[in-house]
Amino acid sequence: MTKEQLRNYRKIKNEQAQIEHRLRNLENRPESEEEILRPLRELYRSKLETLVEAQLAIENAIKKLNPVERTLIRLRYFDGLPWFKVAAGIHYSESEAYRIHGDALRKLRKIERL
Repeated sequence: MTKEQLRNYRKIKNEQAQIEHRLRNLENRPESEEEILRPLRELYRSKLETLVEAQLAIENAIKKLNPVERTLIRLRYFDGLPWFKVAAGIHYSESEAYRIHGDALRKLRKIERL
């Protein structure tokens, strides 16, 4: 697991919400448009499935971290907080937060290789 994959988590969640919204809008369309809209629905559902799989891969990887590392990763990448707020959120200094972050990334890379 890389920093880039973790950074993509918020993008994945946002895109997932947008596609779910589009699917709901399609469900409210008249039945007469069903044949025309079916390919679009299938495309959205396929994309949604891909996004959910990517989200689950990230969630499953960070589950293997210890609670402090997991919280740090969530605060930094999922919530997008700056380092001083991440450090405050885990009750460590910023320099300790950086160290914990490095340890967590090393563990995530090792987990991915297994």
